[in-house]
Amino acid sequence: MDLPTRLQQLALGATLVDRFGWTVPQDYGDVLAEAIAVRRGAGLADRSDRGKIRLGGPDRVRFLQAIVSNDVAVVAPGRGIYGLGLNHKGQIAAEFPILPWGEGLLLTVEPEERAFVVGWLRRFKLRSKVEIVDVTETIGLLSLAGPEAPSRLEEWLGEPISLGREEVAERVWTGVPLLIAGNRDLGEIGFDLYLPVERVGAAWDALLATGGVRPIGRAAWEALRIEAGTPRYGPELNESTLPPEARLEERAISYSKGCYPGQEIVARIKNRGHVNRFLRGLVFEEGPVPAAGAALHANGRQVGTVTSAAFSPTLGKPIALAYVRREIVPGERVCLDDGREATVVETPFVAHEFVR
Repeated sequence: MDLPTRLQQLALGATLVDRFGWTVPQDYGDVLAEAIAVRRGAGLADRSDRGKIRLGGPDRVRFLQAIVSNDVAVVAPGRGIYGLGLNHKGQIAAEFPILPWGEGLLLTVEPEERAFVVGWLRRFKLRSKVEIVDVTETIGLLSLAGPEAPSRLEEWLGEPISLGREEVAERVWTGVPLLIAGNRDLGEIGFDLYLPVERVGAAWDALLATGGVRPIGRAAWEALRIEAGTPRYGPELNESTLPPEARLEERAISYSKGCYPGQEIVARIKNRGHVNRFLRGLVFEEGPVPAAGAALHANGRQVGTVTSAAFSPTLGKPIALAYVRREIVPGERVCLDDGREATVVETPFVAHEFVR
């Protein structure tokens, strides 16, 4: 399926690629310039390929509360949360923000998660009075990010909007409902704009027309995500990952809400145990970007695996996210099979005081 803005993106020089059945822009001819635009100004991405699942019905909160790692009871007008769906071993089967929108809840997931999460939710439904509707192809998503994003959004909407991560605001734009959610996945102030898919093209043009907004493709988004140290479903988060390994306890886990699948394992790790690896950053001084899945070695043995990697537009060096053994601490060196060395660092690689 094509994104709603496909023709507009082609006119801007986009290189299109297939991503899980969607035709999406990989770049607009200059990945470095696109990434720098987000760090210094504002960038706009059409992310309508992300899966979007709407939950309605009187039991929607109670239903999710019983199966999600975070406390869904705190969701209220203006406030969402980030949650995980765990398997019986406490590993991550699904991850998503849970956002209030009107009389329902909106979950958004990576495109490759979409079918699984819909099926996973329906398996738990039983007799709950909850409606689970896949709205991916009717609701579009534009993401605006960068230090100038608030001013560009204000010019577009005609009013200032200030939102922290997973905070939301509902507005009406040109007669259609609009949900705005705070996003910090790139380490910058960001806004996710959800609106009917037939209005995405008009919103795209109007946001670019505010001036100082550059369209960005998937390649730049991925490099910025890695710089921010944000784990993503697939490479970093999957059914071989425990939440503490990905450093998600504070953001995604409630230790007081009660039972949910995998809760006993997570509680046991917190109270009586530890994990054997952590998600860390790697900085390479030279050479090509390492491949995902590349083995990492130290002291004559394998100590980790690269999950995602990119050339950092901010640092000007190859960087990577990787799971490394807990005894390998920031400041130590690890090497690839080809002998190239990297320094282990804490994430994010790029941090800003305002991110919350």
